[in-house]
Amino acid sequence: MNQLGNLLRNFRGKVYAGHIVLNLGKPNKLAKIPKQYRFMVEQTDWDNFVAYTQSDKFKDVSKSRKEARSKYVYDHQLGCDGYSYLR
Repeated sequence: MNQLGNLLRNFRGKVYAGHIVLNLGKPNKLAKIPKQYRFMVEQTDWDNFVAYTQSDKFKDVSKSRKEARSKYVYDHQLGCDGYSYLR
């Protein structure tokens, strides 16, 4: 179940970055589901997703996450050794 949640989160991020961001000023393109996703996404779900990604709540969360990410001192490069390169 955990892996399924990760896959869904990655899918939403990919669709947001690859389609929503590229077509922000084009409402007629945002109204249609991209061809490669039409077999798995219904129109009502797509409309809800587009509306959510343009909401103030989404923008606030996105902004706070970007600010938190910009404060990271070390990029996430953990492997099986952890922070061994810092020792």
